[in-house]
Amino acid sequence: MKKVLVTLVAVATLAAFAGTASAVTCTIDHKPAATLLLPYFQTSVSNAGGTIAPTPFGGGLNGTDTLVTVVNASAAPTLAHVTVWTRRSVPVLDFNIGLTGFDVLSWSMGSVLTGTLPDNPALGGDNACAADSGFRRFTPNAFPTPNDSGASTNYGTPAFPQSFAAALAAELDGTDECATGAGDANFAADGTDLLVGYVTIDMVNYCTFDNPNDPAYWADIAGGFENSLWGDYTIQSEGTTPTFGGPLVALEADVVELNAENGTPIRTFYARYWEDDAGTINPALTGGDNGGGAYFATIGLFTPILGDMREPLGITYGARYINISADSTTFLRAWRASADDLTDLTGDDCTAVEPNVFTVIWDEDETPAQQTGCQVSPCPPGQTFNIPLETQRLSITEFAGSNASSAGWVYIDFGANGTVLDQAWLAYDFSVPGAFANSGIDAVSFDPNNCQPADYSGLVFPAVPEVPTPINADGVTGAF
Repeated sequence: MKKVLVTLVAVATLAAFAGTASAVTCTIDHKPAATLLLPYFQTSVSNAGGTIAPTPFGGGLNGTDTLVTVVNASAAPTLAHVTVWTRRSVPVLDFNIGLTGFDVLSWSMGSVLTGTLPDNPALGGDNACAADSGFRRFTPNAFPTPNDSGASTNYGTPAFPQSFAAALAAELDGTDECATGAGDANFAADGTDLLVGYVTIDMVNYCTFDNPNDPAYWADIAGGFENSLWGDYTIQSEGTTPTFGGPLVALEADVVELNAENGTPIRTFYARYWEDDAGTINPALTGGDNGGGAYFATIGLFTPILGDMREPLGITYGARYINISADSTTFLRAWRASADDLTDLTGDDCTAVEPNVFTVIWDEDETPAQQTGCQVSPCPPGQTFNIPLETQRLSITEFAGSNASSAGWVYIDFGANGTVLDQAWLAYDFSVPGAFANSGIDAVSFDPNNCQPADYSGLVFPAVPEVPTPINADGVTGAF
């Protein structure tokens, strides 16, 4: 494999950092970013008999799967750290990938969860994690996890035994989704083999087996800040569920505006893991630079740096729906992140749930129905607990119940009962057999600024558009 000159890395890195100037920090747009979020995935990995299949597209759920593609927009080779999370934000699998300049890498979630991790043919069999590979931005003085120094981007097939794949399936289908192994009485598996979760993909300075929920990931500068990654995902099925997709959510790093050393940021994407909702920084982040200072000085970046510096997501969204029949309906795909005690939703005996959301549901005659959901769990009959987990796909009838008419739209405020570090993402997809080739749509955001959303900003409010005055205002002469 060709070695990349240090000067090329430095120039490309500076260009990636400077790339934030062409985007708008704290407003999610489709730009290369330092972190990509796959907010929801679903896949089926079992055979008809219930055993884990060696490949996806077994007998369960008509072969449902999610396909992910990541692209490196930079000329410099780049490392990325992939973390698979349960619907309660417990990391259950992570691995590192290497992308050469302008490279593309794709994988199936069903394949990953059964042991086929994405090797990159462009690397020619070389280990991108190696110190002399040209992919590392710096070599730490001491790796935070002992095994990190031996990390590799070359994976065997399978990369792990079937017993581990079975454990992953149990954690992702809801039967054993907490680190303690406790059962979940209220949101247990429904008898299917549908595996559900979400994925984060971070640009990293060196290969690591730490994850973003560990403050050391940021204190030791494993997580990098180059805005060089973009990609997309497709959720597919061989059955009647529509195939749809969209861009991975791009979370840009801004090492000027969102550096905790430059006035503590209250809201960043990963802030719930290293600060509290008063802006107090986790003491674990006050250590040294672990070898990164020299690298950042080489490319002319100020030091020290602190925190993840990723722009956060907002909290208020709107989504359209149709609700004609069981086949012609709408599903909401909601990802949300709580702070403090609910950071991983494991709670006591794995029964913790997200705070209820505030919702207004309109029909097409502009008739509103306010819905706050039940206040206890499990919900009494006739009441709905809205969006209880950190990722889910809900039908409009599950979400809105009798408040959903044949068509309309919903307004959802994920922060009404939460904290300043809460954030969310929302999308919707239509299911109308034979009618749509692609029906996945991102919801509209109502926050004026994701770093200061309306619920928490105090002084920042959405701009109210003015009604334009027609040229012929008097309706006759054309006079103003």
